[in-house]
Amino acid sequence: MDDFKENKNSENTSRKQGFFIFLKLNAWIVVPILFGIYIGKQIDLSNEAGPWGLFWSLIISFIVSMIGLSIEARRLMK
Repeated sequence: MDDFKENKNSENTSRKQGFFIFLKLNAWIVVPILFGIYIGKQIDLSNEAGPWGLFWSLIISFIVSMIGLSIEARRLMK
């Protein structure tokens, strides 16, 4: 009976670890994109240049997102 409790406890621990890894990696996707949208909108409103501020800020935020995601994934694999 104790083996079952230990196995279930270790299963819950691994699920928690997996969930936190999922949250960390998703934060590297969501946060830079939302920040890029906000900055891009502010650039577009201040310069009245069309959607180019939003476009370039989203491209830069996507690049930052992918670099951060790959660094974090490599760190978690070690």
